[in-house]
Amino acid sequence: MTAPSEKACWLALMTDHRIDRSQAKAVIYGWAIERQQRLGDLVDLQPAALRESLPDLDEAQAAVWRQVLHEAADADRLLASWRQQGVDLITRADAAYPENWVERLAERWLPYVLFYRGNVELLANPAVCLAGAEEPGEEAGAAVEEVAERLGPGSHVLLGGYGQGIDRRGLVAGTQALGRSIVILPLGFAHAGPIMRAGQLAIDQGRRIELSPFEPEATYTPALGRARSLLVTTLAEVLALFEPQVGPAEWPGYEPFAQHGGLALIWQGGAAEMQTAWQAAGARAFVGVDAIEREIAGRLLPAVEEILLDEEDEDAPDAGPAQFDDAESAIRRLSETGRVPDALARRLREAEERGWLGEE
Repeated sequence: MTAPSEKACWLALMTDHRIDRSQAKAVIYGWAIERQQRLGDLVDLQPAALRESLPDLDEAQAAVWRQVLHEAADADRLLASWRQQGVDLITRADAAYPENWVERLAERWLPYVLFYRGNVELLANPAVCLAGAEEPGEEAGAAVEEVAERLGPGSHVLLGGYGQGIDRRGLVAGTQALGRSIVILPLGFAHAGPIMRAGQLAIDQGRRIELSPFEPEATYTPALGRARSLLVTTLAEVLALFEPQVGPAEWPGYEPFAQHGGLALIWQGGAAEMQTAWQAAGARAFVGVDAIEREIAGRLLPAVEEILLDEEDEDAPDAGPAQFDDAESAIRRLSETGRVPDALARRLREAEERGWLGEE
């Protein structure tokens, strides 16, 4: 018997109806994330050895896990059929897995397997989410399209869930302007034909990635739509709102987004009471494209300043902050005092691309 692939083991354990999903996450987290072991290494273990490796499972549960792992070849066949259509899988343990989700969400909310197609490297970029009303007014619709057309072709990556209204108009406008985008689907790929066709050229050109945290055959439900919105918000570095129909307390994922440093912006063209509610929750008001570009550019500066400030020589207090000519030298200097967060390293490299490092 051919051993199942690592991805097939993840997919089988996370989708088989015989295994409780919450328990599967807890057990997989301990084995694959904390201990950094491969799920595939469990396939050939005898029952006693499997229980020793996964002590959270009782005897009956271990027997089910062993059976599911032995049947993971079925998951490999499913993955092979989807790869023929350009769709593959990211797991919670993969390097490409979005760091913002890990930082901002409890494990129970994290998708442990993600179907995707497109350029996975886009997930390492800070993303700007344009969101708001499902039925925006004419002025708001024009405003989001103008913003998307300006931001899309630049160094920014637009993010959305392809929902009706502002969300979709921003993604479509940015894509048509040859911008880069991340799309998180509220359903499985088997039912995403129109979205896939609309984004095919951008996929082919490496300007887009489409993600689904749901099995390919999953159809849309309001619950999946809310789960998608939670993932969109918490993946974003910047959330720009145009005529939002709910306040921050009702917006999926806004609390962890704000608590972990996300920048929220609200267009000054909607209802005054909604703007007041969002500004009270930390959102900054903006009017036009130039204003939002300044706000988004400023979102990257604090990470650079964190490197350049407070690096003075203790014996020479007037020497001024250390200067770095490139991102890698700054990362090496920081690593001497501890781990450099991936998000900070990423922002340093982006700052270098923009010419902000080495400036007087």
